[in-house]
Amino acid sequence: MNQKRTLILYLCLSAGAGILISLLVLFSPEHRTPLSILDSQLIGGVGIGCCVLGLSCVLYPNRLRRFLRSSEDREVSHTQEHTRVFQGHHPNCPLFDSHRVRWNNKEWCAGCLGLGIGLMLSIGLMLFFMTQVFQVTRTMVYMWLMVGFLLILLVYAELFRRSQQGVIHLLVNSGFIPGCTLVILSVVQLTGNLLFGLFTLLLCFLWVDTRMQLSEWQHHRLCSSCSETCKMYSRAGVSVLK
Repeated sequence: MNQKRTLILYLCLSAGAGILISLLVLFSPEHRTPLSILDSQLIGGVGIGCCVLGLSCVLYPNRLRRFLRSSEDREVSHTQEHTRVFQGHHPNCPLFDSHRVRWNNKEWCAGCLGLGIGLMLSIGLMLFFMTQVFQVTRTMVYMWLMVGFLLILLVYAELFRRSQQGVIHLLVNSGFIPGCTLVILSVVQLTGNLLFGLFTLLLCFLWVDTRMQLSEWQHHRLCSSCSETCKMYSRAGVSVLK
């Protein structure tokens, strides 16, 4: 299956997951048993664990890239290092300047940095949820759900129509994981069902993978439009979490 068809498949599956969650909460009984403190701590603990795992991938993407890439891909990248090198997880090519931000005299991947900020924000949201410091209305939780979906859609839209400013890419990506977290917490609050919350968390991995597919498609599209011969993204598997 070529990259474009794979991307369309991921987008359809992600849209289906969003529709499924919407139907799940719309048809949930309005008067349901509140989630127990133990269940709240369990879903919060699992969510925090996933965020910590995500932070390790953001901080050390090269380890994940070496795991995913084949030996053939590694050889191609090795021979291309004489033409282009990676800075901030991207080739030092003018076409990828908007994919990086400069801070403290160092090049950073705007997407990874944004995701890292979002993961830390999500850990805070999960901790806040686990404390149950106040009661929320059903209307407020529906607003959480809508905001969560909007944040996810915003990231997808930004990847399709890529901004020319690395800071904007960073800010948009920083809302992606909090958006997923709001969806998870909304489902748990509206249904009062721990299993539905864990199921939604699994669907969030699909949304994250779809974001990676969109990013990879964007990288290959930019690289193929370039007149240079280095073609750092000429093979699948080079782009991870950008």
